[in-house]
Amino acid sequence: MTHFTPQSGGIPLAIHHSLTHLTMWEKGLDFWLMSRGSHTPAANFVLKHASSLELFLNTIRARSNALFCSNENTNLMSIFSRLSVYIAAAFGVGIAVGASAALMLVTPNPPPVPFSNKKNNTITSNSNSSGNGSRTPRVLTPHRPSRGSGLATIPSHLAQPGRTGSGEESSSNCADSASDVGAVLVSVADADRMSLNSEMSQDEPIIFGEEAVQALLPMAACIKEMEHALEALATGTAVQPVRQVFKMPLKDTKKVGIMAGMPCFGTVNGKEMCCSKCITVFPGNKPPLSSHQGSVLLFDADNGRLLSITDAHELTAIRTAAASAAATRILSRGSASVLCILGTGVQALKHVTAICCVRDIKTVKIWGRNRANSDKVAAEVAAMGIPAIVCESVKQAVSDADIVCTLTGATEPILQYEWLQKGTHINAVGACQPGMRELDTDTVTQATLFVDTKEACWKEPGDIVTPLRQGVHIDLECEVGLVVAGQHVGRKNDKEITLFKSVGAAVEDLFASKQVYDNYCTSLS
Repeated sequence: MTHFTPQSGGIPLAIHHSLTHLTMWEKGLDFWLMSRGSHTPAANFVLKHASSLELFLNTIRARSNALFCSNENTNLMSIFSRLSVYIAAAFGVGIAVGASAALMLVTPNPPPVPFSNKKNNTITSNSNSSGNGSRTPRVLTPHRPSRGSGLATIPSHLAQPGRTGSGEESSSNCADSASDVGAVLVSVADADRMSLNSEMSQDEPIIFGEEAVQALLPMAACIKEMEHALEALATGTAVQPVRQVFKMPLKDTKKVGIMAGMPCFGTVNGKEMCCSKCITVFPGNKPPLSSHQGSVLLFDADNGRLLSITDAHELTAIRTAAASAAATRILSRGSASVLCILGTGVQALKHVTAICCVRDIKTVKIWGRNRANSDKVAAEVAAMGIPAIVCESVKQAVSDADIVCTLTGATEPILQYEWLQKGTHINAVGACQPGMRELDTDTVTQATLFVDTKEACWKEPGDIVTPLRQGVHIDLECEVGLVVAGQHVGRKNDKEITLFKSVGAAVEDLFASKQVYDNYCTSLS
């Protein structure tokens, strides 16, 4: 086992915090550009040089992280000497750009600027419709564009409270941040320049990209929404069919390509809403291309109006981990402190973040088939301030774990019931198709089983479908939403092993996308 322990105390931590604070100039610059525009002479000067400045600071951050998140002992004075020159230079950059930002603060707001229609070279005002009367959607950028691109950017401090260099939220700060959400503004697709203060038409669908979802859907808030969503599904205030899944007959038979449609109707915060997610799943995709890609369309059920189109990859990543955390809050032992993560994909760090919002996690144990990926996840967890241990086997990883999250694409069981200690809670997430399986039959039959949606779990995941086809009897306790609603007791004692099997539900997309939309609308008021 390899231990990754966060460094604390002394000169190294002081230097590390100093480097972190150096990014304040960038945050202030971002916020200023969004609130006042990026087309003044002062702003143009900063935009011209911002990329090189940002690259410089990122180099310092990477060097400091490599030193302070290492699992090897490092001499304090050696660290200090190697970083002193970087610190001095970085402070110089901070002072210079901070002065520029201060001067820009006194610049008056510019008037709204029209943007050009590149197809016909005409100038279009910032109105809610195009020349032919069709609606023009507002866009929240799906990724951070380079400065000077003409698109509004999401400030780095809005990406989530306490986010680390990996883009994951720190467990130490899961609280919602209304003030941060309120600073999120829009950008417009294919626009050279646009006033950020123009009014939004009520009939325009808003497009929320990846960074917008990160900013508008903090993990702690999403966990609460998933509790409401699971309760709504279990009690019948939300309804959904089993998702329609189409396996594509690709020419390359070695590839797996799946398209799924997931509609849902329900009452969210007293208002009838509906949504539909269209998503593709290509497990063989390699970073930076996600295995899950698509969009969630949110509609007003009063009149069928399309309200928003939301990036399904980021929304699904957050709400999946949030649903596991919602189940963990009500099914795991209150004293649970050792978390085991099986798998090193997108859901690994998302689950660490989410579970830390509901339990006081002291140690995270990690296992993955690829050792390099496991080490990377462990380093990220250590950077969040939580000791991480990379394990050589699944048995070693789960042996003393209080909470186990299975997040793999395994086709054969990787977890055996006999390896689990009494009182363990399991979140089984990875297997969502009949050909996928993470749990052995004993785990499914001996643990107390809860699911997100009974109808889907009895048809889709190999963890349940395979034993059923073999004639094995499986007892289902209930849908976990009934525990949230207080209609079922949940865990009965501290020695009971509980299992939450999830396949993902459209109702979760409904509540999550509505939360994104509501938070955005609140930011405008």
